[in-house]
Amino acid sequence: MKKYISILIVFLIVSCSDKKEFQGFWYGKFEYDETQFPVLMKFEKGSYIDYYSVPYDTLKYEIDGNNVTAYYYHPYTDELMNEYNFQLSSFGDSLSLYYPASDTKITLYKTSESNFVLDYLGDKNLNINLPKGNRKEMVLGRDFRFHRPLYLTYQNDNLVANYYDTTVIVDNEFYKFLLKQREKEAEKDWFSIPVTIISDKNVKISDIKLLKEQLSLIGLRRINYILHSAEYNKVKTLSSYIPFSEKEYEKARSLGLKLPPPPPPRVELDSNFVRKHSLLFEIKGQSILYNDTVIQEIELKKIIQEKAILDSKLEILFYLHETVVLQDYIDFVIPIYNSFYELRDQYLSEKYNDLSYYSEEKRDEAKRKYQLILGELNQKEFKKIKYNL
Repeated sequence: MKKYISILIVFLIVSCSDKKEFQGFWYGKFEYDETQFPVLMKFEKGSYIDYYSVPYDTLKYEIDGNNVTAYYYHPYTDELMNEYNFQLSSFGDSLSLYYPASDTKITLYKTSESNFVLDYLGDKNLNINLPKGNRKEMVLGRDFRFHRPLYLTYQNDNLVANYYDTTVIVDNEFYKFLLKQREKEAEKDWFSIPVTIISDKNVKISDIKLLKEQLSLIGLRRINYILHSAEYNKVKTLSSYIPFSEKEYEKARSLGLKLPPPPPPRVELDSNFVRKHSLLFEIKGQSILYNDTVIQEIELKKIIQEKAILDSKLEILFYLHETVVLQDYIDFVIPIYNSFYELRDQYLSEKYNDLSYYSEEKRDEAKRKYQLILGELNQKEFKKIKYNL
């Protein structure tokens, strides 16, 4: 049903007063049954890419007045697979696209920002400076789905979130606002689809924890942080998972929310186990401390990789001071992720001697060989381990 998006092309071209061929990126929103989805299109001569259609491919189009016909050809045989018909209209700087077959509407806008994730932000009063990190860029739609975008920053000294074009203060009752969105989504999708967090890099980590607590109270545990990317149609991301906790479970029960009981904690805090199998780090502002000594990224990776090669039970424990902001956290975590990716690639290369392709089974084997276990500690836990209390 997402094929209706192809209608976007028409609007773009019709809206140009000089009637020249429309070129470049346009972004927008598709609305259906009170649910919104992102739209991103790139137009070239007589063809366009709909980044969120299935399949992800290039379509050709023709325009006749306010009617647009788009054609999808098989990428290998050139056989015509589908034909789509749309109606268009323009309103000032925006375009409205209507797909009669499903009674759906798309609104399209010209790009103004350098990145789609910022253009998609409806409330332009929010200023967000994305964090940076050494991650692989992924193409929107094809490699990364822009699900549940949640913009996070400060406004008038308040932590605020823009979620589906509504900006509200994030506090201890933010979960109630999120629950209203749940009424619009299918039950089967609620727990499986991640939240995409587009946060300013200077948001305090304590405020990130508040947001994560509110998400987890209603069962939203999969999150993706968006990082800065130099290309409009690409993103860099850091995937994360909000762990279960007994404290969260009890709080949810007190609020009348239903959550499954938490499993036993994965991070073992027994002093003997920690001394043998754990690495303990302390993040204080922009500094990463190991054994009370500030270390750089290259040293961090070396410490982790040397320990991981020798110890299959390795757990990486860390404590974040109140001075830490999101960028500091990312600067610490990404080198850890990259350390394990490098070890897994090295393992596969040495065992199978094939750099071009590894099956899912082989990649799972490498993940089991070098399993990444991260455990964030609170202040009490950190002191207990550090000082053998």
